[in-house]
Amino acid sequence: MTTENKETRRSNRHSKQSFNSPRDILWIFFLVGVLMLVSYGTYIVYNKIKDHELQEHLENQTSQLVAQIDTELEKNDLPSEKKEHDSNTIKEIIYLPKETEKLPYKNTEEQLTQLVKQESQKLKHPKQAIIVGCVEKQAHTDQLSSYALHIETYDWKTKEQTFQKEKERTEKEIYVNTDSGEEITAQALIGSKANLLGIQQVIQQKLLDNAENPQEILDAVLALPRFDFKDATYTPEHLQINLPKNETGVDEVTLAYRDIQAFIQTDLVDPNQLAEESTDLDPNKKYISLTFDDGPNAETTPRLLQILAEKNVKATFFMLGQMAEEFPQIVKDVYEQGHEIASHSYSHPQLNAIPKEALLEQIRMTDKALYNAAGILPRTLRPPYGAISPESSDIIGKPIIQWDIDSYDWDSKNTNAVIDRVNQTSFEGGIILMHDIHPATIDAVGPVIDNLHAQGYEFVTTSQLLEQKEKPLYQYFGQKDTREI
Repeated sequence: MTTENKETRRSNRHSKQSFNSPRDILWIFFLVGVLMLVSYGTYIVYNKIKDHELQEHLENQTSQLVAQIDTELEKNDLPSEKKEHDSNTIKEIIYLPKETEKLPYKNTEEQLTQLVKQESQKLKHPKQAIIVGCVEKQAHTDQLSSYALHIETYDWKTKEQTFQKEKERTEKEIYVNTDSGEEITAQALIGSKANLLGIQQVIQQKLLDNAENPQEILDAVLALPRFDFKDATYTPEHLQINLPKNETGVDEVTLAYRDIQAFIQTDLVDPNQLAEESTDLDPNKKYISLTFDDGPNAETTPRLLQILAEKNVKATFFMLGQMAEEFPQIVKDVYEQGHEIASHSYSHPQLNAIPKEALLEQIRMTDKALYNAAGILPRTLRPPYGAISPESSDIIGKPIIQWDIDSYDWDSKNTNAVIDRVNQTSFEGGIILMHDIHPATIDAVGPVIDNLHAQGYEFVTTSQLLEQKEKPLYQYFGQKDTREI
């Protein structure tokens, strides 16, 4: 072995001995430990910085959202005091109106707090969230406002690093009269017994319209007990009626406001639920209404219909129930030709001089006869002889149509006398009384129409003349002559 090789082997052996010494191993562990501590410390510092940045971002997003909510609620026309409660992860904010005594709620703060707590408890796991409770006020019309307890929940979305609205909930919505501040009830909406009776008529027709077999419930509908204010529930969109016990098989009815518009205070409902106010009457024109009593008659009424068709005139027919039963096809012809069908009692008694049960029978039998013939209940009634009283009007439950231009055809039974009488006494907005059972009257109708046309008059039905605004418990002598009975 050469000297060089010996030296190399000694050197290698010395190196191995040096590397494997305990002091060297400890030194290596020490260096590794220091490196790990430095790395862990760096990691901790980094995460703390990151957590701080995230917390700052969360607080900034929270402040921005709260400021946005503040701004939105300033538009609510309800000056409010903000009350906040923070837990580890959930921020609860209540906006309490300063003038709580003017609100339609009792213990407003307690109710809002309870609703906010309920939403907080619904969160499935601890998470960053903001829950807001407030009272919302909304003006619908000049007379209609609503209040509601409103809750919103905003969840923190980690991925997006922002709050998002997850839920909103409205409770205990109450509608009030803006002027009085009082809660709106069905009684405030309807207002009077006359309007109640008007709505009762709408309900009866609706029940028949919706029935699969109207004939099965016709008698029950005509005998339907009257509802009262306590049976009606108000909402801005519709009126809900719980019907008194009856034999129709229907317990409740929902009425669209456009169908009962004439019988409610329209500024207390959502304007979108109303039909547009319109009239077929031109204020620059003269209108008059032809009415015929005591028919239908097999000989004279068809001839009258032919004359009216030739003259393109629509009229109102106050029919007797017994005659409608005898000639249902004529009733149907009258209705299908665009004329108005109305009641004139069943057998022409003086309605204010007979007992209540007899009066009810006169009304119901006539309604039944006209419905069977034409499929519609008469809305209005003309009492024989014009005789009416508050008591009989209440029992009848229909608007009463009188007259202010009497042709006296029932007295003269003379064609020329009828023509002259109507020509001399007619005026704008008048209701002409005639009878379609007298041949002399039928002969007079054509000349009467021609004479009035020559004077600039246009003919409309009584309901058109009164713009569909007739009400029970009132009598109408002409367009501008309405009297409470």
